[in-house]
Amino acid sequence: MSKVKLGFREWTKFSVNCCSGCSNNCRYCYAKGMAVRFRQLTVEEWPLERIREKDVIKPQKSYDGRVMFPSSHDITPANLDACMTVIGNLLGAGNEILIVSKPRFECIDRICREFQAASDLCCSTATGAGFTVRTLYTTTGQELFIFKRPIIFNGISDLVTKHDFADRALVVTLPPIRAESRRPMSEIKREWQTLRPYALGALCDAIVEALRNYDHVHLDRAPRMADFAKWVVAAEPALPWERGQFMVEYEKNRLELIEVAIESDPISLSVMEMMNRLEGNKWTGTPTGLLKELAGYVPNNGARKKNWPQAPNIFTNRLRRVQTFLRAKGIEVEHTKSGKRRITLKMWSQGA
Repeated sequence: MSKVKLGFREWTKFSVNCCSGCSNNCRYCYAKGMAVRFRQLTVEEWPLERIREKDVIKPQKSYDGRVMFPSSHDITPANLDACMTVIGNLLGAGNEILIVSKPRFECIDRICREFQAASDLCCSTATGAGFTVRTLYTTTGQELFIFKRPIIFNGISDLVTKHDFADRALVVTLPPIRAESRRPMSEIKREWQTLRPYALGALCDAIVEALRNYDHVHLDRAPRMADFAKWVVAAEPALPWERGQFMVEYEKNRLELIEVAIESDPISLSVMEMMNRLEGNKWTGTPTGLLKELAGYVPNNGARKKNWPQAPNIFTNRLRRVQTFLRAKGIEVEHTKSGKRRITLKMWSQGA
């Protein structure tokens, strides 16, 4: 009988950490169990999370296989800076990292912004995604990792600023709760227990209506999340608003997100500023020429800042990411490769 491999070795060959303990103190955490078993920490010491400075600053080697980080299974605002340093060192050494953490969006978003390649993975989880890798300790087996689809992220500042992610999100700004309206959680839970069967019944009615109407729904202008929009429109007869109201509100929400995403992106801002000042409505040139041209339109002298691309190929990739939202603002971006690579910007009167 072969020896069963326990703990993180089910997923990766190697594990790296820079913290001791975990503030979540989950009851069935195997990382806590292993730490207690091998007398690294006591049960009482585990919730008192500590950052190990030596493990943060030490150089990371190139591992022969995927690396799980952190082995304590959570990246929190308290340890985020330390974890960012370790992740950067691991990636800089050429490693593939499996990041394991609770769904703390503010932490995930910063990691995605700092390490751009991770942003695409975060974006793909909006509709579900997965990948396969070779099963460890085998020669032919494969393991399938499937991302769970996130339902709700919450935070105080603007959470959705990446263009692709914004095009797949619905953002709701909740009104503040006045002091006289605040209630204890126990009271809210009791009220919810009373309302829950009615909410479930309304949800089931909406699902029945959506199943009945789905094949007969046609959207004149389908958004990026076309299947989602079609499903809600099909359920509208059972929902508490007028037919057609959802797509109106959805489009308004999308336009608000476009504004937020553009305001947070210096390339989008500089392209719009240049096209607004341009004589005529068309600019054509090379990526290098456009990068130099835009440098004079970046707000707050942003061309000297860290987030402004310095190489034409990086600039072109960034421009491709924002061109969908630029089109919605009336600016079309075209890339051609006939001979010399060229970029054409056109301004027209109505966004799409």
